[in-house]
Amino acid sequence: TEAAITILRIDDLIKLHPESKDDKHGSYENAVHSGALDD
Repeated sequence: TEAAITILRIDDLIKLHPESKDDKHGSYENAVHSGALDD
């Protein structure tokens, strides 16, 4: 499902940028608004 794919992408973002783990929610919000998670 798209939800599962999104979760995997979030996990990838966390793994790629572990230093941003503390503000991963903000980074996720920014990614969504910028369209980075859109297909």
